[in-house]
Amino acid sequence: MQHFITPTAGGAVYDRHADGYDRRHKRFLRIAGNATQSAVEGMMSVVVRRGMRLLDAGCGTGRFGRFIRTLEPEIELTLLDASPAMLSYVSDEDARIIEGSLTDLPFLDGTFDAVVATWSLETLAEPALGLGELMRVIKPGGALCIAICVEPEHRVDVLTKWLMRRVHKKWFGQQQSVGLICSTIRDLGGSDIRVRRDGATAAIFARKDACRHL
Repeated sequence: MQHFITPTAGGAVYDRHADGYDRRHKRFLRIAGNATQSAVEGMMSVVVRRGMRLLDAGCGTGRFGRFIRTLEPEIELTLLDASPAMLSYVSDEDARIIEGSLTDLPFLDGTFDAVVATWSLETLAEPALGLGELMRVIKPGGALCIAICVEPEHRVDVLTKWLMRRVHKKWFGQQQSVGLICSTIRDLGGSDIRVRRDGATAAIFARKDACRHL
């Protein structure tokens, strides 16, 4: 395993909550995110192939990385998170484990065949900067898949409203505009953009143009 230590202030928030994160995250998915999480898993099941290089950006305690391994054990998996406490939960995984920020990824351009970021972009002060970094490290023709909290199209139930307030207060998550996220991806060289919305969450898939070099 190879570790790059990149100091990141944002990781301190998740360091404080790492021990109970999985329990709280399961509750979040049950109330507002299960359909979106399933959509991301379905999207990635089409993308993942033997030998590919894949980055899980904002990997948390490693739930999605472990799911990826069930699809294809023989991939080059990199797990990145800003929180050392979160990364302690993936220390035994067969992956390159890196402490770092989504807004300053420690990788060369075009390093990965695919990048996945679930429930992490909305915690950034500048999500567009994070998207720029994610797209930068994807190879031309490679895939991006994200799950994110978004502004709902219609009224949501009281429980979901309560949960989104909790996400904002405890995890500093800000609901994003699907239209703005998609237009930003397009400006960064993304195409074949697909969206699966479910209330206050959404899964978004895109390909990086084959001729695009950031």
